[in-house]
Amino acid sequence: MIDLTPLDVRKKRGDFGKVLRGYDAQEVDTFLDLVAERMEELVKETLAQREHLERLQSQVDVLSGRERAIQEALVTAQS
Repeated sequence: MIDLTPLDVRKKRGDFGKVLRGYDAQEVDTFLDLVAERMEELVKETLAQREHLERLQSQVDVLSGRERAIQEALVTAQS
């Protein structure tokens, strides 16, 4: 996967050459802005999802520890 950031997209604006029958520069610039904005949203969303996943994993770890303790207590009680 190519590491491409929203800033990379924004900087690309001036790199396109001008030709007689090429694309409308304003439309390309507008599109690049939209792509960069959406990429920023996706990066923020990805970071938020990772943080949420880490919190859930911590909860699972805690609950797994409690489950082990309960199972050990049951085994001890049965003995």
